Amino acid sequence: MERSDVVQLNPVDRFLDLLRTDLIAAGAATVALGAIAVGFRAWPLLWLCVVGATAALVRFSGGRLARRGELDRAVVLYAVGFWVWSLFAVALVPIGLPVFLFNVLVPVLVASTYLDDRKHRPIALGAVAVVAGVGILGTAQDGMRIEDRGPDWAVNGTIAGFLVGHTWMFTTAVRDGNRTRVATLDAAVERSERLRDSEHALRASRRRVVEVADAERRRIERDLHDGAQQRLVSLAVRLKLASQLADTAPLRGEQLDDLHHETTAALTELRDLASGIYPSLLVERGLADAVRSLCRRVSAAGEATVRWEGDANAPIPDHVAVDLYFVVNEAVQNAIKHGGDDVDVVVDLVIDDDRLEVSVRDNGPGFEPDPVPTTNGLLNMSDRVGSLDGTLSIESQPGEGTAVTARVPVAS
Repeated sequence: MERSDVVQLNPVDRFLDLLRTDLIAAGAATVALGAIAVGFRAWPLLWLCVVGATAALVRFSGGRLARRGELDRAVVLYAVGFWVWSLFAVALVPIGLPVFLFNVLVPVLVASTYLDDRKHRPIALGAVAVVAGVGILGTAQDGMRIEDRGPDWAVNGTIAGFLVGHTWMFTTAVRDGNRTRVATLDAAVERSERLRDSEHALRASRRRVVEVADAERRRIERDLHDGAQQRLVSLAVRLKLASQLADTAPLRGEQLDDLHHETTAALTELRDLASGIYPSLLVERGLADAVRSLCRRVSAAGEATVRWEGDANAPIPDHVAVDLYFVVNEAVQNAIKHGGDDVDVVVDLVIDDDRLEVSVRDNGPGFEPDPVPTTNGLLNMSDRVGSLDGTLSIESQPGEGTAVTARVPVAS
């Protein structure tokens, strides 16, 4: 969807643009009033010039509030500037009543553009009160009788000029409101598209979670059947045979060593399997020690370095620690898979006030970064980090290794 530069302006920029237009119109009106005051020798009109210029500067000063993010207060200041000048002006020049009614209504349009219903209501009520005051002042007293101080064509031309100028301001406020509504609608459509994309990504992630869980169950069953179970069955058979032959052929030391070795191997396999399901060191000693143990276990020939920056005792929620542990596990396994057992791996853990960052870098073969290859392992890491409202970045170049970095908010 194409978007114009106008629509892409944020509310503050649009309000400042409106203020600049207002300042130009107020400047032109002030010059015109000054010319009338001199031409008709209506010197009190110079006070109207001063008040009008001051009111315009008051409205324009609301831009400072808008830049500080106080757009609601800026709109109130804008309305007050218009209303004060309207009341003062109609008291001096009652014949200009239609013009000053325009002035009273312009802030209502501006407020409807930038304020919600709750904050817009005081502006609307204030406009009603000011309209009443302007109407009373414009009809209940004579003011300066500027219409008696010059020819009709000059007076009527002046009033017409003011009507044109303030209609310009009125239509500018309407246009600004329409631009804002178009921008709001456009942003809502864009958010809807992003939400739809997020929904599709969530569905895909849920499918992958189910597939990964099924694959993990199959792996655990296979590892148990082919590894520790076979060793334990063999150990049980040998122990049964040894018990039957114990009276006639006592066990020798070598046989006992073999049984001990078989038992130790089975325990190691069970321990490794349990660590793959849930690392007990995370609970006992924290993320850093669990990652160090992981790196020692998987890096048989290469060098694995784990560095911690920040408060090592900072509390990390269990689910965050588990997800980041398995992100490190996946990244280290990928490094060894593609770089061999002698690949060197460096794991950095950084924690500060608002984020936790885990980085895994290796000196393996790397790969072309565009596009990043899509594998189950990378999707698994992305899903885990995404579930923590974090970000996952992968940087690599052929022959220069790979860096996997996960950043998650500490509040996770």
